Amino acid sequence: MIFGIIIFSFYLEGILSKININYLISLTTLMSLILIYPYLFNNKKNYYIICFITGLIYDIAYTNTILLNACLFLTLGYLISIINNFITNNSFNVMIISIIIITIYRILNYFILIFIDYLEFDINSLIDSIIHSLIFNIIYISLIYKITDLISKKIGIYKKD
Repeated sequence: MIFGIIIFSFYLEGILSKININYLISLTTLMSLILIYPYLFNNKKNYYIICFITGLIYDIAYTNTILLNACLFLTLGYLISIINNFITNNSFNVMIISIIIITIYRILNYFILIFIDYLEFDINSLIDSIIHSLIFNIIYISLIYKITDLISKKIGIYKKD
């Protein structure tokens, strides 16, 4: 189920990137890392490996920035694991984690791209990218959380509460 979530999210992100809607900035692959953590909380090493490899594949397939998203996904995976130690796993908290992770991802990615002189500083574009990322991804993670929660209960897969 873990790899199914990642693969589905990865392909969905590719499909949605072809749609030219300014208010739809999908980060479904990143959201999948939030969704899979409760299933791997007993094996954090595997979770971090999955985060890094997912980021590396994301770099190759979507961004052409080798190791940027691999390192960012690994860092955010670590942050996801820390946050999950302090809160319970329910749909509201997953949305809160998503807001935090999307915001941090956008800020880190933006400033790294400015640092390597790929982008020029424009605070309005940063704020717009955060807001537009939040709109779609909160809806996505809410729906997919409910679906995966039902499936895991139905087939007896246990996750961290």
